[in-house]
This record gives sequence, structure tokens and C-alpha cells, in this order.
Amino acid sequence: MNHQKSIVSNVQTPIIIMALLLVAILLLPGPIARGQVREPEASETARYKIVFDGTWDPSGVPNPHFSGLVGAAHNSSVTFWEVGGLATDGIESMAETGSTNILRDEIGNSSNANLTITGGSIPNAPNQVEISSITIDHDYPLITLVSMIAPSPDWFVGVSGMSLIDEQGEWKNEIVVQLFPYDSGTDSSTTFLHNENDTNPAEPIFRINDTSLFPAGTLGTFTFTRLDGPDPTLTPTSTGTATATPIPATSTATATATSTTIPTETAVPSETPTPIPATETATPTSSVTPTSTATVPPTNETVTPTPTAIPTETAEPTPDVPSGENELLYLPFVVQGN
Repeated sequence: MNHQKSIVSNVQTPIIIMALLLVAILLLPGPIARGQVREPEASETARYKIVFDGTWDPSGVPNPHFSGLVGAAHNSSVTFWEVGGLATDGIESMAETGSTNILRDEIGNSSNANLTITGGSIPNAPNQVEISSITIDHDYPLITLVSMIAPSPDWFVGVSGMSLIDEQGEWKNEIVVQLFPYDSGTDSSTTFLHNENDTNPAEPIFRINDTSLFPAGTLGTFTFTRLDGPDPTLTPTSTGTATATPIPATSTATATATSTTIPTETAVPSETPTPIPATETATPTSSVTPTSTATVPPTNETVTPTPTAIPTETAEPTPDVPSGENELLYLPFVVQGN
């Protein structure tokens, strides 16, 4: 019996331990139990400054200006205006009169927008106006922002559904948007004067490409600049991406790499002087050749075969020359004998 009890206890002990570990894991906070870093709260929002630089400088247009800025931060489930779509009452009112009330109501009544953006007007163009700070939520990263071109029948500039988040899900540091003139399609007038010539039925919104009206093509820029940097509570991956995003950090590393390469190149010239003496010592060897050439000049006339390898073989005929001389000396000797 005691043996059976020990077997049972041995079997139950691991089960009890595993159950206790499971309970302990379930009681731990979610991110730690999953082995993950806590999701950063600060990365869910970002603060931006918006600068509207109205560069439109028309000639012959009385009192050129832009109306007050109006727009929204929203998600992709809503569109307040787009090229090819019909203008809402709010867009029509903004484009024809510069009034922002109806468009602000449309934005406020949308569950897919969490922020209404408003800013000052540009009373005389060219000029500039700034929205000093807005806070954008990660779930509502799209920006729609418009301003009336005044005077005009129903023309305006703006952006529609522009994202402040990049493809990696990180906040963009800065965006500069070129502003083109658009026609809201609600008034049929074709000059800068507003003649209350309503278009019925309304036409889709379209971009104005008439260079006689807008020779420069663009009328200014929107610049969105992030004011807050990466938060230290970001996950390692997000922090790495956010740190790599600023170009200055990367360029600094490149500059360091370049500076280390230069001394390496300067070290090479210091090594090259060493081979140079070797080359100069080889030059004396070539100077031996001139010595051989000094020997060649006297024999150039008599010994035409320059190859120096053959002279060793021609050294054999050399003894024949003295033998020939002996024969020449012998002949006179014979003559005298006779």
C-alpha cells in the first residue's frame, strides 16, 4: 500500500506544480505573460505644426486672398471631398463663400473623424499662416484640409485623406504638399468674379489646369512638421525604426566611416615609398645594362650579332683567328726559305 501511495504522489506532484505555474502565469500582466514589451501609449499620438504658405501672386485680380483653414483628422472610412466626387454642402459653402460652419458640422457629425482642424485666413496673398499644434491619434491618421481661393466662383485648394503615418506604421517627420486649384463643380462661372451662376446639376470636383487663370500651376504649400520626437517607451523595434528615420543619425555614421577611410588611404602612400627604393635599387641593375651597352659600341662595327648569348659560342672561333695569323706569318717564312 505504501508503495502505491508513493507512486500516486509521484504522479500528482508534477501535475500540481504545472497547475501552480499556470495559475501564476495567468495572474501576471498580459504583456509580460506573452513575453512582450508593453505597448507604448505615447506612440498612439503625435503633435504636428501646419504651415500654409500661400504663394499665389496674381496680377489683375482685386484683393487676392485665402479663406480660413478648415479640415479634419479622420480614418479611411470617411471622405469629405475628392476629385471626381460631388461636393458636399460644406465643401460648396467653403468654396463659394469661404464659410466653414457647414463643413465643421459635417466633420463633427462623423464618427470616423475625431478632430476638427481650423486655422486663420491669409488676408492678402502671397502670405503665410500657421496652426501651431494639433494632436493626431494613431487610429485617425488621415488629414483633410481646405481653403477657398478668393475671389472666385467656387475654387479652393486643399488635401484629402493624406496620411501622417508611413508604410511601417511610424509617424512621418515632415510632409510638404503642393497645392493646386480645384473647382467644386457647384458654380459655372469661369472668371474670378462670383456671379451666383449655380451649376445644376452639380458637376464632380476637378482640378483647374487653365494656365491663363493660374500661370504658376501651384498656389502654395501645406507643410506638416512633427513637434514631438520618438518616445522612450516605444518597443525596441519601433524605437529602432524611429531612430533610423532621422537622416542626421545615418549621415553622422557615414561621415565617421568616410573619415576612417581617408587615413587608410593616406597610409597607403606611406607604404608606397618603401617599394620605391626597391624600384630604385632595381634601377642600378638596369645601369649594368648600360655597361654592357658600353661594351657593345666598340664591337658594333665588327661584331654585328648583338646577342650576348652567342658570344660565348663565338669565343671558339676567336682562337681560330690567331691560328689564321700564324698561317699568314708562315707564308712569308716559306718564301724566305726558297
